[in-house]
Amino acid sequence: MYAIAPVLGPVFIKRSLARISIPIRIIVGTKDEQAIPQFNAELIASAIPNSELELLPNVAHYTFLARCSLKGKLFVSKLCSDPKGIEREKIHNKVGVDVLDFFARTLNIESDANN
Repeated sequence: MYAIAPVLGPVFIKRSLARISIPIRIIVGTKDEQAIPQFNAELIASAIPNSELELLPNVAHYTFLARCSLKGKLFVSKLCSDPKGIEREKIHNKVGVDVLDFFARTLNIESDANN
């Protein structure tokens, strides 16, 4: 399973998370104000044996959403704004490659993600 910026970390029971045996990779931004890493992704990953966690520096929660149109930028600017220096498309590409690599590795198949 691959989870991007999971929320609701505090509602999970650690005993239940500890029973998860499938490969899990969690990715979240360090500037995520919706899924604050220490209360969500970090909490979840620490309870799941052999889970993987990656913190993307300076990435916010909505950075993972699709690039906004002009209309989106005008009407839902909060969803379309990223921290300074962050390029949404580069983050999407990085996550896309990471997803392919994760599943190729865990399913023992070849991946052309880096090509």
